[in-house]
Amino acid sequence: MTRANPPPSDTADDEQAVRIEFDSGDKDWSQFWTLENTLQSIVEGSGFGEYDGNALALDCSCGALFLYGPDADVLLGLIRPYLQVATFMRNVVAFLSYGIEDQDGVRETTVR
Repeated sequence: MTRANPPPSDTADDEQAVRIEFDSGDKDWSQFWTLENTLQSIVEGSGFGEYDGNALALDCSCGALFLYGPDADVLLGLIRPYLQVATFMRNVVAFLSYGIEDQDGVRETTVR
């Protein structure tokens, strides 16, 4: 069961991140924009974090999604069902950071 509100974040050290990388090759990004809007609504509506945007290759070959909040596992759990049915995305990999990214000693994990 998911709580309606995340625990309060006292410090920036509580920030965790989820980066989703994927291959596409689909020149029509309309499915991506629909997915992006859905993910943003789900994450921000849950109160567990924020959707921070994307990075998309100009040749439409691949992309990435960026999310932040107090619990990377909860964030991935919220969006994973939508990623699993996004047929335009291939080779989807989630990178979870349990602390401020690029900081020494931050635990990271990869989920395929």
